[in-house]
Amino acid sequence: MLYINIASNVNILSDLVENNSTSKIIDKAYNPLLEYYEKSKVNSTLFFTGRTLEILRSTYPKTLFRFKKVINELGCVELGGHTYGHPVMPLIPTRDVEKHIEYSQEIEKEIFGYTAKGFLPPEWGYDVTIPYILKKYGINWTILLGAQIIGYYNQNQEDVFNGGIVQGVHNSNIPCVFVYDDPNLWFRNNLFNLFIGIRKPKEFAVETYNKIKPWVINTNKNNLIVFYFDLETISFNYLDGKNNDPCKNLDQFIEHFMEISGAKSISISDYITTKESNAKVIHPILTRTYKNFDIWYQGSQKLDLETKLVRELVWRADETIFDAIKTKKMWKEYLLSHSSDARAAASLQRAKGINISGKNIFFGKRERVIEAYNHLKSAKDLALGILNKHET
Repeated sequence: MLYINIASNVNILSDLVENNSTSKIIDKAYNPLLEYYEKSKVNSTLFFTGRTLEILRSTYPKTLFRFKKVINELGCVELGGHTYGHPVMPLIPTRDVEKHIEYSQEIEKEIFGYTAKGFLPPEWGYDVTIPYILKKYGINWTILLGAQIIGYYNQNQEDVFNGGIVQGVHNSNIPCVFVYDDPNLWFRNNLFNLFIGIRKPKEFAVETYNKIKPWVINTNKNNLIVFYFDLETISFNYLDGKNNDPCKNLDQFIEHFMEISGAKSISISDYITTKESNAKVIHPILTRTYKNFDIWYQGSQKLDLETKLVRELVWRADETIFDAIKTKKMWKEYLLSHSSDARAAASLQRAKGINISGKNIFFGKRERVIEAYNHLKSAKDLALGILNKHET
């Protein structure tokens, strides 16, 4: 049987988003996609950062109410976790990773009444400590990028569509599914063209299925195809002066694909239950995201040095008073300085922009970098305040 799911992360502090354009994200991405979820009934998964949920709750409560409704009442959209402040998890200590998940789950519980069963690592960053951490926090499955396994350890597209388990430290393991694409990110790049109206939905659906078909037909396995995009992407794919509707294009693409392939939509949690008894061990590589890995270092060397110094203060303060309520603000400011978007925005790659269909449209926003330093200063001041009061 062939199943599909549409997955998106929800990170309103993306390095592509200026602070004065968040309303554009709400109006041209979140709200139109909410209408799509409300009408289509195709199973989807939304992976929220904790900070995004806080911003929606304080500034865009009506939009948050709609997200809550499609997730808790319609039954076709599943809640996913995505950390509190969107770090590249392999680049920060385990203690900090656990705090990101702890605070994200706290907000999920406050808003939705429960915590997410599934988890998407920001920037697809994976290492062998992650299965153990996720299981420790009651998370049942994770999702990674198909390009992280194709061509490595004799793994291929068949493994992308079948999923399996990934192993970690301390004899841990966790079920894992994979986002569809090839190592050259053919689907991702063409999806942008679908959104802006260059690719026609039916034509793109046929070509996508023809690429997938050799790996999914004539098998006795339950195959899952996960189509993925960043939820904010929609708002950057309206062509100026053109009557184009990215959400309508997406809807027609999915409709044509399901008709051509005979696929049915399914929640990832439900799909996982069909695989647990005979899951294959999958080996993602540990040094790749969909970007070049050095993007997280270029231009961020000083930020990383400052982060290390503040980390020592935050940890000392946390160990000094053992009061989670008094240290929460300090921790949250420190965790927000981990933002992968701040590091991407400082890189050479983002300075040049990303060319989509002949036009450079994706540039890193420097305000993300400045915000990271500001969060570090706030965390440092709060930590020193605690230490000065309790160590003297």
